Amino acid sequence: MQVDLYAEKVDLCLLKALRHSREEGAMLTRIRTVGPFLWRHLSHQRRTGPVRVQLHSKRTSVMAGLTGCTLLLVLLAAACVPVPASPAAPSQAPTATSAPAEAEPIFIGEINALTGVMSTQGLPVHAGIQYAIDEANAKGGINGRPIKLVTRDDESKPERASAAAEELISREGAIALIGGYVDTLVGPVSEVAEANQVPYLATASLDKRLVQRGYKYFFRMANLEGFAQAAAGAVTESFGADNVAILHSVTPGATQTAERLQELLAEKGVEVSVVEKFTPGLSDFTPLLTKVRDANAQVLISLGFTGDNVLMIRQLKEQNINVGGFIAMFGASLRAPVFKLGDAANYTSSTAIWNPALGLVTPGAEKISEEFARGFKEATGKDAGGLTQHGYSAGLTLLAAMRNVAEAGKPITSQNIRDALAEIDIPTPLERVQFDPTGEPMHYEISVVQIQGDDNVVIWPPEKATGKAIFPMPKWEER
Repeated sequence: MQVDLYAEKVDLCLLKALRHSREEGAMLTRIRTVGPFLWRHLSHQRRTGPVRVQLHSKRTSVMAGLTGCTLLLVLLAAACVPVPASPAAPSQAPTATSAPAEAEPIFIGEINALTGVMSTQGLPVHAGIQYAIDEANAKGGINGRPIKLVTRDDESKPERASAAAEELISREGAIALIGGYVDTLVGPVSEVAEANQVPYLATASLDKRLVQRGYKYFFRMANLEGFAQAAAGAVTESFGADNVAILHSVTPGATQTAERLQELLAEKGVEVSVVEKFTPGLSDFTPLLTKVRDANAQVLISLGFTGDNVLMIRQLKEQNINVGGFIAMFGASLRAPVFKLGDAANYTSSTAIWNPALGLVTPGAEKISEEFARGFKEATGKDAGGLTQHGYSAGLTLLAAMRNVAEAGKPITSQNIRDALAEIDIPTPLERVQFDPTGEPMHYEISVVQIQGDDNVVIWPPEKATGKAIFPMPKWEER
């Protein structure tokens, strides 16, 4: 077999070095090229005899007939051959007076919904990840090596998420993946990552099935238990309600969280009189809200996304449907001016995990949190919210794992990063990050915050509360 690699189009580094073949223990490597998945050809041919490799620049070529592990050594050497500055410039070996070579970058692949129905959530998550990478690079990267974040838009489509993961690993040479909001997008990425033995840290994922597959390369920053416990606690301890309606999206995480919430409420003697599902982005909630009214539900719990929550509040007001309490389980606070809810957002509640103004910061991460909030505001002109913090803290976690690998004197490879994530225990602004053997976070704690006029008030859990809940909410005609 003969493989042609054009030096002008090959990165400075071998992006996948020292993979071990389970059958032979052979040392394998990948090369990032513009050709179609060169790695697949090398993998297929690795046992079938000599592999013929030809490295071209405009005026130089190197030929070598190789077998087995020797291929790795030649490719490592080839990666160090300087590329001509222009097509006409001859290739020259480094000399004692040559400028030092640029440090080999570390490639991380990010997949998020930057367009489509989930972009409202995906964009702030991406902003947090990007900030973490930029911050690390400004401090010298990892042992002097810059981190290159290669981002792909999954367009809020599962098939695009899967394709993006394949591309980032096979073409871009990503040694770790990060990002993802909602399990229909996270799930496909996790399958590709596992098949390629590349660690994947999902920024927002709830589907319990994803941590029941025995996967070794999947980790996530969130879980559904924290959300279910928070909503059940607010209903029973903050509101004292005994009749609840639940509207949830059809996504796996939302569906399973709704099921767990029903179990917790039943244990506390609360009637769940309405349980209805909907497709994210539904244009009219009036039929579902009418069922809530007819059931005389005291509290409406929405397990939809930000846009769904905003539309529900608008239509509750338009239809003059009164509930004593409204809890938005996912998405941003409804206070934001961009939603144009005005007074309609008053008295609504939402879940929160990070809010430094309210004291919702992981113990031990106060300084990091303060520096992030200030720096992000200066860099973007915007205040960071919980979704941005999910991205930032996930970025901190992945970078910490890489740093731990480097400090242990080990090469920064996919396998070593995976092993470091499995052992990590660090405080981030979002949470103390530690994973159980399935990749589930062990310390993901949620609070519930209610809008009360100009204030945001923590109403649950009691030990973090900054005030009492206003319940029931004033009726629309009384506002």
